[in-house]
Amino acid sequence: MASGSEDSGSDIDGEMLTDDEDVSSDDDDLQFPEGGRGPWIPVFDQQNYVRDHIYDFITDGPVGPINRNIINSQPIDYFENQLSNGETSLFELLTNETNRYAAQFFQQHPVQNLPPNSRSRQWIDVTLAEMRTFIGLLLLMGIIQKPSIESYWSTNCLFNTPSFANAMSRNRFQLILKFLHANNNEQNPARDHPNYDLAGKLTEMVNLCNQGFSRNYR
Repeated sequence: MASGSEDSGSDIDGEMLTDDEDVSSDDDDLQFPEGGRGPWIPVFDQQNYVRDHIYDFITDGPVGPINRNIINSQPIDYFENQLSNGETSLFELLTNETNRYAAQFFQQHPVQNLPPNSRSRQWIDVTLAEMRTFIGLLLLMGIIQKPSIESYWSTNCLFNTPSFANAMSRNRFQLILKFLHANNNEQNPARDHPNYDLAGKLTEMVNLCNQGFSRNYR
């Protein structure tokens, strides 16, 4: 019965467009009502546009993976090796800088001065293992999409995802997210300084990742 319905639908779809019908059109010939679709507008000056020079790709050796020590390793080994410059991993950087930022925060906002119900009162330094779990949950959120962070820890039987609560409590996840950092704030130029960089908070992390990519692939 199901296959018959599918075949019937296929026949209908095939009959809707035939060789006898002219399905092509030119935008210039179409008349659009007021408020309808407007004309195409180029995003650059067609008269004066000059295409950027495309440089030749030059290499003095083969292109491809250059770190053969991890061949036949597990996927997680490849992932972690890409995110390390050989001395420091991305997880170590995030762990150290997150704990540093939390310490800086509590210097300016002593625990005893925080509201009684403040989640920050529960802060303890994040460990490397916790940071790995935290990043793993962030990546998983890109696959399992929900309307809010809280919903990932929902106990509603219709849409709960117990793997999140099994890995880390919601409060702990949100607390790490609150203090998550990838650089030392004390080394950032002030906003009115000529060397201030809007992306400065991410520069160290980006450099580390680029170094990791370069040591594994060329």
